Amino acid sequence: MRSILVIGCVLVWSMDVSAQWRLYKEVSWKDADQLELDGKGAMYVTRTNGDLAKFTADGSLMLEYSPLVNNRVQQIDFNSQFKVYLFYQDFQEIVILNRYLSAPVKYNYADFGFGFVSDIAPDSQQTIWLVDMSSFSLIRIDPGRNEVLERRSLAQVLNQGSATDVVIKNHDNRSYLIDSKQGVFVFDNLGNFLFELEVVADEIGFFRDELYYVNEGMLQFVNLYSQKKRALPLPKVASNKFRYFDGVLYLLEANGFKIYK
Repeated sequence: MRSILVIGCVLVWSMDVSAQWRLYKEVSWKDADQLELDGKGAMYVTRTNGDLAKFTADGSLMLEYSPLVNNRVQQIDFNSQFKVYLFYQDFQEIVILNRYLSAPVKYNYADFGFGFVSDIAPDSQQTIWLVDMSSFSLIRIDPGRNEVLERRSLAQVLNQGSATDVVIKNHDNRSYLIDSKQGVFVFDNLGNFLFELEVVADEIGFFRDELYYVNEGMLQFVNLYSQKKRALPLPKVASNKFRYFDGVLYLLEANGFKIYK
């Protein structure tokens, strides 16, 4: 039986209506597809063919990586040692790079006996959480030992009939499952369901103790512990692919990205 974390009655919304974003920099990067920030604010941007580049927080190119076989990266993620995880949903495989975007290590999920993995998220213990849609399970694996450590059915939490490609994020030893129609579901470090956040979004991001997402032209923030909400108006642009880090806003577009301060 699932529980819902209600954020309504005593919640005070705050909105900085005076916030004015200034375009700080625009960087060209043809066929840009995904953008993520690591824990220090560095940017990682992929192209539709799977090429990856690392940029400093102010948009200066640092490193590049090109795979031997072109394929779209579904997810970019990081662990506490700043290793970079690239999830290829079509190939059902993950490639792990070091902080210099080199020494790739590849794992294929068919080797673990999984059906269709919709998304993955590394945790602080150097293991990986994933969502197997075939068995409708939340699973934690140790890829180095080829071992399944935890397996939890999602049938009591999500409606399997309406679930599509469920996204997973890991933050502060909790896993967050995102279904664009059903909401955001929170699990502890052993895969036990904790509660549901009343947030409906295609994707989410984290900054310190806050979860954020885009809704109705605003960047909405929810504190993960106090549940206090705040919101920032977004620049009036066509794209909704934003990332936020310490007062800086990153916008991904088809041919690059923009930085607002």
